[in-house]
Amino acid sequence: MSTLTAAATGRSAADFGLKPGQRCRAANCFYTRTRWYDATGSVIGWGDLSVDDIGRIQKRLRSGEIFFVVDSMTNWLEPSTVTPTSQLLKQGPILITDREIYLVADSTRGYASPIFRSGLAVKVIDPAGVANLAG
Repeated sequence: MSTLTAAATGRSAADFGLKPGQRCRAANCFYTRTRWYDATGSVIGWGDLSVDDIGRIQKRLRSGEIFFVVDSMTNWLEPSTVTPTSQLLKQGPILITDREIYLVADSTRGYASPIFRSGLAVKVIDPAGVANLAG
């Protein structure tokens, strides 16, 4: 996973136009109760993400950067031999790049790709394929 670059190393939620703890209205909500990370596992923030937020995040990401969105209700396990990126991938995250939105899911789960969430196309990608997203 060393080919993945951090989405926001040294950057904050505000750099993406986000506010920690933000809420969104149901009609425009993409995902509720989430935590946001960069590819190094550093926390960017938490809260709901609207369709508008997703578009703004994509515009502010550089080519090859990945923004992780993880359900805040999932467990966070930190074995010392596991990298932050591999920990995040176990959470079944949504990955946002400057061009696409991905759901990380084992291919055996049978998702058809793309799926649509709040009107946005989300491609399904196997955890092993995530390393190919960067650069």
